[in-house]
Amino acid sequence: MVCTPDDDAYSDHTPVYGYTQGGPTLSWKLDGSATATTGGTAGLTGASVDGTSDWRTAEHGGALYMDGRVDEAVAAGGPAFDTARSFTVSAWARLDADAGTSAVLSQDGSRVSGVILFYNAGDNSWRFGLPRSDADGWSIDQAVAPGAVKGQWTRLTGVYDSATGKASLFVDGTKKAETTHTARWRANGPFVVGRDLVSGVRNAGFKGHIQRVEAFDHALRDDQVASYAGTMAAPTGENIAMQGPQGELSQGCHQHPGNFDNAFGTAGSLTPTLHATVRHPDPSKNVWAEFSLWDNITGTQILSLGTPASKSATTVKGQGTVSLTVPTLTPGHSYGWRVRTADDTTNNTPVSANCHFKAPAA
Repeated sequence: MVCTPDDDAYSDHTPVYGYTQGGPTLSWKLDGSATATTGGTAGLTGASVDGTSDWRTAEHGGALYMDGRVDEAVAAGGPAFDTARSFTVSAWARLDADAGTSAVLSQDGSRVSGVILFYNAGDNSWRFGLPRSDADGWSIDQAVAPGAVKGQWTRLTGVYDSATGKASLFVDGTKKAETTHTARWRANGPFVVGRDLVSGVRNAGFKGHIQRVEAFDHALRDDQVASYAGTMAAPTGENIAMQGPQGELSQGCHQHPGNFDNAFGTAGSLTPTLHATVRHPDPSKNVWAEFSLWDNITGTQILSLGTPASKSATTVKGQGTVSLTVPTLTPGHSYGWRVRTADDTTNNTPVSANCHFKAPAA
């Protein structure tokens, strides 16, 4: 097996496990914990002001419920991104039938939120708004998508591209509205779920359910938003790993092609554990990985995609890391492996890049 080099990938000698650009700076599942813990890079956690939000409901596989009061909002300890630069925000939301104007998420300035993703009751629309300055009043550029449906789970994504000055609103992965925003400024206050800030006053408490809130410090392309909202993510070289000798996760997909003695590294045992980070656009779906493993010396296929033995021993709901411990390997042989994401239906994704490692000597 030969792996095609990837010039944009991590060095084959660097034990790194994580995201390149494309991963969220903040990722809150909001499906069961009494605090919102980041799965991204910003290191932000959040909790409601009065602690009365219902953090675990049966909705959509588990979601946060808020009753419209601004003191139930979930606030982080600081900003998730720079509002003067490009960014993307996204969330699943389900409005109650009697919901008024409700902010899904925002990021505080001193007097007004620097960005607001919200429902406007006046015309029954979803809106992605960027105020023109940190001042009292309501001077705001808005991308407006009419026809919001209460009682229905909706995937909302707002994208701001500072290079073009365009702010776009996507509903269920499809771009529905766009506006121009050139009066850029930095809202350096907390990232917030469930309210916004107007004229220094907390406002527009969300009434309904919210789930999987994410923020990125760059503008996703239209096709990335569509893919992120509508299809499972295939594991990549940055989110598959093999268990190292000390139990660490070591990324090992990009190595010198054809030279297995100089591949990423040697497994810590003859039964190493393979890991993959999998993701489904629908947080209510069960998702796992299917692994393929072969012996580079003999050509023997040890694990085949789609067979019971290839399925990861762990399954997650929506997204997370799953793993599979492989059968006993032959000492000193080199091995290749790859992985794909699968769910409860017949759906699965393309396979990842090929990875290689060597089994320890006897």
